[in-house]
Amino acid sequence: MDALVQIILTVLPVTIVGYILYRLVQEFLKKEERLKLIEKKVQNNQTIIPLKLQALERMVILLERMKPNNMVLRFYKPGMNVQFLHSELLKNIRSEMEHNVSQQLYLDTNTWKVILLAKEEVVQIINAISTTVDPNDSGEILSKRIIEHFHSLEKTSINDALDMVKQELRLLL
Repeated sequence: MDALVQIILTVLPVTIVGYILYRLVQEFLKKEERLKLIEKKVQNNQTIIPLKLQALERMVILLERMKPNNMVLRFYKPGMNVQFLHSELLKNIRSEMEHNVSQQLYLDTNTWKVILLAKEEVVQIINAISTTVDPNDSGEILSKRIIEHFHSLEKTSINDALDMVKQELRLLL
């Protein structure tokens, strides 16, 4: 019996110390892992935030360039007919979107969807207005109608998209 008590008195403190040591090491390793994760997030933020800012900036430029009044001013040249101007406007929209499509990686999914809706709205309106004009008429007629139409709208999806981009920027900063 004395031998059993002696073993228990020897093993029990060693077991308790071993358990406490195990828990301390386990806690230390967890804290180290959390610190590494935090450090990695900070490093990622230092890389990703500038890319997100650049993407948001490019989306503002894209949306401003897709505003029909801005496009018409950039692309209409005296002597253009409706058909050629219509084609140039659509080609420009397609080109701008292709140039900026990779930026969706850095944007909120909903923001990108609203940008796509804005693009579609502009294309649909340009297409609809161009069908009301003879393709061989002066492009100036199409230009005026497009500008008048967009000035008559109180709310456009381009402005909604710009608002979403600005909102995303506020959340980032």
